[in-house]
Amino acid sequence: MTNKITYGIGLLLTGVCGVFGIGVISELQAAAFSDFKLLQKIFEADLILPFILFSALGVIGFYIATKAYVSSDNKQA
Repeated sequence: MTNKITYGIGLLLTGVCGVFGIGVISELQAAAFSDFKLLQKIFEADLILPFILFSALGVIGFYIATKAYVSSDNKQA
């Protein structure tokens, strides 16, 4: 179970770092449009596909880590 928890946390961290990086990249690429919101800048910089990919990685990692933790916690009790 520890390997699944580590794998899930790794996916979660990859997703969080990826989403943060996409946000930074979109802010720097679309700096001329200062009145845009962050999500609009992501659309404008054509980074929506990587944004969805990294968001999915984060959600899947959270699910795997939580499921592995809950199942290991029930076995020890």
